[in-house]
Amino acid sequence: MKSLVQNKVRKVVLFTEKKEDELQMTHLFVIACVIGTKFASEFIPTKDCVMKKSHLIAIAVIAVAIATLVSASSDVTTYANFDQATESGDKVKLVGQLVKEAPIEYNPEKDPNYLAFQLKDDAGAVRRVVLRSAKPQDFERSEQIVLTGAMNGEIFEASDMLLKCPSKYQDQEVYIRSEQG
Repeated sequence: MKSLVQNKVRKVVLFTEKKEDELQMTHLFVIACVIGTKFASEFIPTKDCVMKKSHLIAIAVIAVAIATLVSASSDVTTYANFDQATESGDKVKLVGQLVKEAPIEYNPEKDPNYLAFQLKDDAGAVRRVVLRSAKPQDFERSEQIVLTGAMNGEIFEASDMLLKCPSKYQDQEVYIRSEQG
């Protein structure tokens, strides 16, 4: 494997020396950095082996973009019902409807960031949900609720809530983020 890489690097070096092309030198420099400085130092000529600032900036931008994608992918949660959320114990998204017959526990004078209610999931199970955030406007009129959180015993502790509210002209969505995050 090492001899195969050495042969390819030698070919690139020979081609670069003939053409004196800065772009080829940049590619060679990047290959040398990936292979390793001790191994690559045998093959890289020292003359004109400095990368342009624009190339360095481009590499930095690509690195930041990759880091952003990796960090964003860690926030992906799966959709589940109450039973699946209980089994997994992980953070999940739960879709359901508000049980309008059950009481909604919200007292802004006592604690404006505590909302408790009953939710019926898509499988038909009904459980208590606690959201540590203010009650959104038209909460009782919502057609569908999407919650992000985890089960804590028989209670679903929600950190985020997305409401799908009925509208005369189009569907409106209201997004609520918990104080806890």
